[in-house]
Amino acid sequence: MLKRIVVFLSIPLLLLSAFAGLLYLHLQQTTDADLAFDIPRGDNLSSIVQRLQGNQSLPVDGAVFKALALLTRDEGPVLAGQYQILKGMTAMDLLTLFRSGKVIQYRITFPEGWRLSDWLNAMDDAPYKAQVAKVLGLEHDPEGWFFPDTYQYVKGDSDVTILGMALERMAQVLDEEWSRRGMVSHLESPTDALTLASIIEKETGFEPDRPVVASVFHNRLM
Repeated sequence: MLKRIVVFLSIPLLLLSAFAGLLYLHLQQTTDADLAFDIPRGDNLSSIVQRLQGNQSLPVDGAVFKALALLTRDEGPVLAGQYQILKGMTAMDLLTLFRSGKVIQYRITFPEGWRLSDWLNAMDDAPYKAQVAKVLGLEHDPEGWFFPDTYQYVKGDSDVTILGMALERMAQVLDEEWSRRGMVSHLESPTDALTLASIIEKETGFEPDRPVVASVFHNRLM
C-alpha cells in the first residue's frame, strides 16, 4: 500500500518536472535574424506579441511570452522606442531589451562650412529660415549658429530637435572660447566673435591660412 501511495504522489511531481524541463527548453529558443523593432507609445503587450509573430521574431509561443512578462513585471514596464533585436536573443532577452529603454541611436554629421540650407537638405527638409528661427526661439537669422559636429538622435526626433542640439553646442563653445579670449577690445560679445569667425571662414577654406586672415581683420578693427 505504501508503495502505491509513493508512486501515486510521484506521478504529479514527475509530470511537473517534465513540464518545467520542456518550458526551460522552450525559453532557450532564440530569434533567427536581426531586426529593428518599433514599440509606439501606448502599445500593449498583445500588440507587441502580434507584431513580433508577424515578423517571425518571437522565439516562443505568444502566451508563454505574455506569462513571462507578467511573472517578471517587477523588473519594469516595456518602454516605447525603436529597438535592435539581434539574432540569438531569447524571450527573456527581448523583455530585458524592451524594458531597458536602450533604443537605436542614429548619427548625422554636419561638416564645417555648411550653410543652414545644407543642414536642412541633409535632414531631407527645407523650411524657411524665419520658420527655423521661430521654432528655436531665436531673435536673429539662424545662419551660422549651428555647431558643425556629429550628433546622435533616435527615431521620432524631429529636424528641429537636431538643430536644437547643434544650437546648444554652439552656445557652449562660444561661451568657452569667449572666456579665453584675452584682451580683444574691439569684440564686444560672443556674437561679434562668431560673426568674425564666419567671415574668416568664407575668406579661406584652408585651415593653416586662417590665423593670418584673422590677424588682418583684427588689425583693421583695432
